[in-house]
Amino acid sequence: MTVLHRRAMLALLGAGAAAGCATVALDGQADAQTGSPLPTGNTEAPNPRLVGAGQGLIPMNAANLTPMFTSVERAFDEYERQLRRDVSFLARNEFVATKVEGARQKAAKMLGVADPKDIAFVRNTSEGNSTVINGMTLEAGDEILIWSENHATNNISWRYRSETTPISLRDIYLPEGELSASDIADIFARAVTENTRVLTISHISNISGRRMPIKEIVAAVRAKKQDVHVHIDGAQSWGSVKVNLTDMDCDSYAASAHKYLLGPRGAGVLYVRKTAVPKIRPVTLGYNLYFTYPENGLSQTAERFECHGQRDVGTFAAIGDAVDAHDAFGGPGAVESAIDDIVAYAKTELRTKNIDIRSPEGGHGVIVMDLGDPLLAMAGFLVLHQASVAGAFIDGATSGPGQPRPVYLRLSPHIYNSREHIDRAVSAIEVAKAMPLDQARALVKRYLG
Repeated sequence: MTVLHRRAMLALLGAGAAAGCATVALDGQADAQTGSPLPTGNTEAPNPRLVGAGQGLIPMNAANLTPMFTSVERAFDEYERQLRRDVSFLARNEFVATKVEGARQKAAKMLGVADPKDIAFVRNTSEGNSTVINGMTLEAGDEILIWSENHATNNISWRYRSETTPISLRDIYLPEGELSASDIADIFARAVTENTRVLTISHISNISGRRMPIKEIVAAVRAKKQDVHVHIDGAQSWGSVKVNLTDMDCDSYAASAHKYLLGPRGAGVLYVRKTAVPKIRPVTLGYNLYFTYPENGLSQTAERFECHGQRDVGTFAAIGDAVDAHDAFGGPGAVESAIDDIVAYAKTELRTKNIDIRSPEGGHGVIVMDLGDPLLAMAGFLVLHQASVAGAFIDGATSGPGQPRPVYLRLSPHIYNSREHIDRAVSAIEVAKAMPLDQARALVKRYLG
């Protein structure tokens, strides 16, 4: 459900962390026990025409964070300069009326939304999810269906809501193996009861890469119970695949600009269709983007979710530039195809090294790998870093409640990644997989200090 960090490393090290063994230095030296050279140094930076990644690590963690398009970075810096130079109400209102509203129109068009007023700008997917979770009008006994692979902000956050409202939460698991769109839709439809109020799903899983057939799921669920509110976490889909929210027929959708859109941090969208707006109260009430407080009642559009008080409107404006950059690349379809191509190449190369890929066929963007032991997944993350590749290690999906969550290594490349980048990552992963466990433990321990 989430990405693992320092505490998970410490927990998995356990008592064995004190063992003194030879380690793999994070400086490019050969493996002390196997003699295998560990590739180091960024010999090829990401395509400078696309992203301003500088000379740092090769980014291959788009499921979490990406660099910005260079054009977006330049535009964002200029917006910030303008906003610093003139802090008057008139200047900021003019900026919102032109740049921010222009960005809203572009985002709406990209997402297949006819009326831009159905789009609210928020800080990220987490804030959008939280707005729906904590603002939804719910009563005791209302049932929430939650896909087990949802991100924590669209999963555990519902449990916090249940502490204040006695709602019923049900996790929906998918069985292992290949599943058709109708198979998945049927699983969710069968879970619907007369008490079901909300179904909440990630469009694409950040822990497996599974791409959910949202349109089919919504249709099957609505055939069972028409008034179920369907909320979609689009953190992994906006900017990654073609998205048409009108065609999906969902009630709400949240996404971030700092992932596959290659946009600014601190900016995202929350789509709420007009018929669903009255069911959701804003969780924060302050001035809207035009410095107007809703004294005479809440807006009946998604604007009610923008009453946050002072916000950095430059980040919202830069969303429009990110959409323009995607269009210049060829549009969402071209981006989706490019990601599919580089992921397919990566999977082929990983399989030649007998790396166990756990991502389902038909998924998108995310590659998760089982190296055989949680310590090896953590060591793989560190060896990738040594090879100047930014990846992640995560807790993976399970097919039922009560099962221990496996720890996997994850790569999520984007349009700026080349085959040379993939070759570099695969070589590092091969080294990590062959590493003795005591050596992996010592490497993780060294990283933790």
